Amino acid sequence: MSTSPYAPPPVHSYASSGPAAKVRPTSVTVIGILAIAFGLWGFFGGLVSMAFMYAVQNMDGMPPNPVMEAMYDGPYGLFMNVVGVLGLIIAIVLVVAGGLLLAMKKAGRTLAFLYAFYTIVMAVLTPIFMTIFVLMPMMQNAGNGPEAAGAIGGVIGGIVGVLSLV
Repeated sequence: MSTSPYAPPPVHSYASSGPAAKVRPTSVTVIGILAIAFGLWGFFGGLVSMAFMYAVQNMDGMPPNPVMEAMYDGPYGLFMNVVGVLGLIIAIVLVVAGGLLLAMKKAGRTLAFLYAFYTIVMAVLTPIFMTIFVLMPMMQNAGNGPEAAGAIGGVIGGIVGVLSLV
């Protein structure tokens, strides 16, 4: 007896009866690995940056430096401390997002978007705070000599930096 060419193929006992396994797209794998790598880099870089900032603030015997005073004292210093702590937290969020992306969890995508939103907001706020609380006071204290030219150069450089982000 011959089999019909139109008959369905025989069912083998080793065939899977469960749902098909999810195949992770290569792009998700790459983004997940990059998120973990950049998150770890950001976390350890943030720790070193904060340690350096506190070490410079507490150095004794240094001559007065109005730029350092403007950066570390007052509202901008507070802003930098808050941003430093938030940066460590958001770096951990990025590592977790990368792991969840690799696990194909929807929360990974949500956390990755949260990281992207935070990054965009900080890219806008940081130059604004720098201009208001560091560059403007420097210009007011610069006087009319070469210090004024340096302060103006700093403001122009800050504006060019902000425009390059846009």
